[in-house]
Amino acid sequence: MGRRLRAFRLARGMSQKELADKASIVHSEISRAENGLRPLAVRQIRSLAKALRIHPGDFL
Repeated sequence: MGRRLRAFRLARGMSQKELADKASIVHSEISRAENGLRPLAVRQIRSLAKALRIHPGDFL
């Protein structure tokens, strides 16, 4: 999931900080998720999907 998160974020020209702000998630959580160090909670996945304007299932 981390690679897909990074791909969607970069495709939209967003930094981790910008995405974190839009999704109301701590920047370090996004970094850890993208690097495969920590799974995201369902609510975080929903927030990220909304911020990226995608369906949560697109991460799978």
